[in-house]
Amino acid sequence: MTEAAYGPILLLGGWAKGYKAPLDLITPIASADEAWRLYATRLRLETFFAAQKSRGFPLHQSPLSESTRLSRLLRAAC
Repeated sequence: MTEAAYGPILLLGGWAKGYKAPLDLITPIASADEAWRLYATRLRLETFFAAQKSRGFPLHQSPLSESTRLSRLLRAAC
């Protein structure tokens, strides 16, 4: 990996309470604080989408077809 090919990168390592292993993060974001903030947001979003698809709330299997009702159901699930 070179700066010419990928641009500047930041390599971060963090160990959160309750986790057995550290989390390594490679990012083009220059600020470590901003990189961790955005990554934490990503983890929440991925968990939300996974819950909507397969982890206990299969929205795609809902018999609702009217957009207003689906919207209400999604807001309640959020």
